[in-house]
Amino acid sequence: MKNLLTVFFCIVSITVFSQSFNITYPNSGFGDQVELEETGYRVMGFGSDFSGNHLLVIHTNKFGDTIQTRKIYFGFDFFSSTFTLRSAIDSDGNHYLNMSSNSDSISLVKLSPVWQEVWRKNLTNKQGEVTALKVTADNHIIAAADQKLFKLDTDGNIIWQKFYGEYDVIDSRPYSIIETTNGDLFLYSIDYWMDTNNFYFETPTRSKLRIFNQFGQMRDSTLLPRLGNNCLQIDDQFICVATSLNYTIYPTNLLFRHDFNGFISDVMEMNNSNDVFFYRMVENQEGNLVFLGAGNNSLVLHCMSKEGDSLWTRFINNEAGAVPMDMKLAADGGYVVSTFKIGFDKIYPGLIKTDVLGNINALGFEESDAVQKVKVYPNPGAEYVVFELEKPLHTGKIIITDITGRLVVTLPVTGEKTILQTGGLKPGVYFYKIEDIGDTTTGKLIIGL
Repeated sequence: MKNLLTVFFCIVSITVFSQSFNITYPNSGFGDQVELEETGYRVMGFGSDFSGNHLLVIHTNKFGDTIQTRKIYFGFDFFSSTFTLRSAIDSDGNHYLNMSSNSDSISLVKLSPVWQEVWRKNLTNKQGEVTALKVTADNHIIAAADQKLFKLDTDGNIIWQKFYGEYDVIDSRPYSIIETTNGDLFLYSIDYWMDTNNFYFETPTRSKLRIFNQFGQMRDSTLLPRLGNNCLQIDDQFICVATSLNYTIYPTNLLFRHDFNGFISDVMEMNNSNDVFFYRMVENQEGNLVFLGAGNNSLVLHCMSKEGDSLWTRFINNEAGAVPMDMKLAADGGYVVSTFKIGFDKIYPGLIKTDVLGNINALGFEESDAVQKVKVYPNPGAEYVVFELEKPLHTGKIIITDITGRLVVTLPVTGEKTILQTGGLKPGVYFYKIEDIGDTTTGKLIIGL
């Protein structure tokens, strides 16, 4: 009875506490960013309707249901179709947003905590867009635009501005700013040059890290091994995920590390047998890295240890063509992903919330449709569990791990059905990984009496 109650409460906690969902909203706009609120989540992006171009803000509860929708019109005539929202929040709850350089040259806007406009600031004199924003520990705003870095106070006054351009660079698009514990600013950028064999801006030349002190003086720079997408500071190192797209074969993903001086200490290629490219990552509550990516008509969440060991992979069916944009770690340990999809006449934002193991449905049955369909029964299992595959394997194996990623059982797979005897397993939540040559299928398993 005690074991039965353990499994029951485990199922209830997963079902109730995870609050998983996959929702597309009827409003016109992009789901460029997602943020956590006390009542739930906030999805933000630029949109356009008959009244004009606007900032779309959707406030939801923890189940993804809309609480309030805001459309903030700025009176601009045009937003670039490729323009992506960047925002930052100061210690008083004010919001700072980038604006398109094609829109009356406004590059930065401050909104109050109740979303009223406070000021607009033209930083770049029509020379580009602000593509990275950061609020520092001392409550100042760092804005990066085409080969320029700015520091402002919360009233919009420029404290300093620095030009960091190089002789062979015609444009530099910053995509991330990290402030270190000593106040240094790490600026990750993509540099471009004019190539006579290509159209303007067609080919990025290099990914580069530039390190500035708190006064805007650049003290170091490093060429990165590949186009970087997202970097995190963890302890005394910086971990970055980067992607190289080879459209004739498949995209490849790199995980690399560097120190406070930009020295690259380790580069490893991530396992990528399903044509997935990753471009966001967070550190989860267990101290592991979780990556967001897309590929094979699926949104993908992939968990690795900081040492580079793969722990689990989740595929979220994406036949509707939603594009994942941003990911945050939710308070319950799950993952919140903002998306957008292109409809017949407009763009629709979306929001996905998973549990701590990256699952949409509460028990995670048959989660992966991208590679191999599998039936797992009974689940929860008592004395045994059957893994029944849609396609028979001849050289595969089933790997069972516990919720911390510790290996529990490995079974060879030689046909369509494989039976796991559960007598030696404690009641609880596990997850499985079915591996074949070039393919991986994953899912969740509950063991109990």
